[in-house]
Amino acid sequence: MFKKVSNFLKTREEKQFSKLFSLPNNTKFIDISCGNGNELKILKKYSPNLEGFGVDISREALNTAKIKNPWATFTVANAENLPFPEETFDCIFSGMTWHHYPKPQLIFKEAKRVLKPKGQFFILDLMPLNRFSQWLLNKDKCSEKYYFNKYFQANEIINLGKTYGFTLEKKTTVSWISAIKCLCFKKT
Repeated sequence: MFKKVSNFLKTREEKQFSKLFSLPNNTKFIDISCGNGNELKILKKYSPNLEGFGVDISREALNTAKIKNPWATFTVANAENLPFPEETFDCIFSGMTWHHYPKPQLIFKEAKRVLKPKGQFFILDLMPLNRFSQWLLNKDKCSEKYYFNKYFQANEIINLGKTYGFTLEKKTTVSWISAIKCLCFKKT
């Protein structure tokens, strides 16, 4: 019984995740700081004509991602300095990694450079609802072994995006944990 419930919840979460993206056929999509490639695997399931790319600074994580996604191209790279020409991608995704970036303004700058005109940039992360919850979360940091900068409130990310030439298209609460949000930006 537990396995059935677990599979139901997993499928429901996958469908909810895939609905965040309305990707037309032949979308050139990059997951920055892709880790083990779980999100690319889910997106391919719901968008079979997706042309997928992933970058991460961990070679070990990318080895796992390659096994899960043999159809995608993976490169060891820092999200602050992507090894791709200008206007390469239709869509960029940063999932549960924004709090790790020491200089998030460089991520927006790179996103603007590698996105095609009117390209989309999705940022999914834990975004505290107010300054107090932000203080609590930042005080405890995150439990991952990687570098931790801070958790940003959604309005901080939105304002930073505007500074670098992005318009917010949509703000979605993704989980029953209301602080997990997805911000969809469009390159202007």
